[in-house]
Amino acid sequence: MNQAFFVIIGGGTGTFLRWLIYKNSLTWLTIFSVIPLGTFLANILGSFFLGFLYLKQQNSNLHDWQWYLLATGFCGGLTTFSTLMLEIVQVYQKTSMLMAVAYAAFSLMTGVICLWSGMKCAENFSLF
Repeated sequence: MNQAFFVIIGGGTGTFLRWLIYKNSLTWLTIFSVIPLGTFLANILGSFFLGFLYLKQQNSNLHDWQWYLLATGFCGGLTTFSTLMLEIVQVYQKTSMLMAVAYAAFSLMTGVICLWSGMKCAENFSLF
């Protein structure tokens, strides 16, 4: 079957779960009002599940269609944070802890800078 089909089904499911977590987290723990609890929970859940799937794939316990459905689709729809976490571990496995930490810090700083830059651009963009 087509890989795209599995990615779309998994992605839609992951995205829907992320929305449910976000929607329900608004009433769960209001004591953490400064922390985006829904995003945090989705990211941690996605990271855990992607790590689980990655190990299964490395041990040849997953079919390709299962990887596309669950890792690429579901985890990708749930969060891209889980993919970043996997890549940090892979950098560590292939190089060193220093390179993994540098990659993590660079990714985080760049992401925040790009987000901020996008917000600044949107302030001056009147099409929407």
